[in-house]
Amino acid sequence: MRETVRSLLAAWAMLMALTLALAVAGDVNHPSRLGPVWIVVIALAAAAKARIVLRSYLGLYAAPAALTGFTFAIVLTLAIVSASFLLFTTPPRQASARDNTQPFSLTADCSRQACGPSAIRGPLIDGEARRNATQL
Repeated sequence: MRETVRSLLAAWAMLMALTLALAVAGDVNHPSRLGPVWIVVIALAAAAKARIVLRSYLGLYAAPAALTGFTFAIVLTLAIVSASFLLFTTPPRQASARDNTQPFSLTADCSRQACGPSAIRGPLIDGEARRNATQL
């Protein structure tokens, strides 16, 4: 096997391994649970993947200054995105014992009463809006 094919296969294998690591670290089902450590891990894995693509597939191993410049730009972009994610995301609100509001529901409970606008219930509709809805 030629050396270039071998190095491209090694780069591909490393990209696949980093993709699996990102899938595990990203926790796409619950992104709000990502802590600062996981955000840094994700950013580092993404930067490593970008460097592998730049070096192996774009051939920037022959131009080290360009490789360094592009890597710096990618790392800077990932740092800005990661910092903004850490600064501007709010954790999900935990329900307290005093929170006894029912979730908003547009479905009517037709088993006990007539279906219609009066069946709309929930904390987002205040009394006046509920009265207006029943007058329709």
